[in-house]
Amino acid sequence: MEKDLFQIIKSEEIVLIEFINTNCGPCAMNKPILQQVKNTLGKRVEINVVSLKEVPEFVKIYKIDTAPTIVCFQSEKLIWRTTEILSKQQIVKKILAIV
Repeated sequence: MEKDLFQIIKSEEIVLIEFINTNCGPCAMNKPILQQVKNTLGKRVEINVVSLKEVPEFVKIYKIDTAPTIVCFQSEKLIWRTTEILSKQQIVKKILAIV
């Protein structure tokens, strides 16, 4: 999975990744929000949900130590990150500002 994630972030498309832990209440809150974002933006964004434990090297490199953390990449560049629970509208606005 970790090798795949390093490949995924190289995409020229917008890639949104939520890092989660098991039994994380706020992580579960993000699931329907991210689905709404995907429904709104379609192919303009790729959304992935990954357990922090599955990608230890990736989280070390990008200093991700809190769940949930949402990061947004384009062409291997970290565009933005948040540990806050954002609304669909807030996430869509941030992504549309990049596109």
